[in-house]
Amino acid sequence: MGIAGASLLISTLISSLQGDNSALGYLATFFVLMGKYGITGAFSSVFLFTSELYPTNLRNSGYGFACAFASIGGVLAPFANTFHRYVAWGPGVVFSIMCFLSAIMTFYLPETRGRELPTSIEELKMWYKEHSGILTSGTKQNKDFVEPKIN
Repeated sequence: MGIAGASLLISTLISSLQGDNSALGYLATFFVLMGKYGITGAFSSVFLFTSELYPTNLRNSGYGFACAFASIGGVLAPFANTFHRYVAWGPGVVFSIMCFLSAIMTFYLPETRGRELPTSIEELKMWYKEHSGILTSGTKQNKDFVEPKIN
């Protein structure tokens, strides 16, 4: 997501400043393709990682809920062309910001490699409390950690 966000932002900047320079157009196209590479890799890994975040008894529902929110982006994407007519740099900046926010929020997810996945809500609460991303740097536990509310 970071590669996609940075590439999209650079491409938007170059496209806005290029004028009649065709060499900058080729450079902008290169960054667009790099952004597509980044977003394709991120999108593929999201489907693998999302199912690991939910306990066994809620995995299908949680995965469906995440897919529903992913579809919102698919519904809004066609309106980017209309937005581009009014503000040429707008869609690139908006999508770039969304990529950066997604990349930052990923650091707060727990590490799932080498761990047994939770099977119940109680195990999930303990798992998030003990293994939540940035909040558990090193061996010390973060005393200010707020447990996620899961019903």
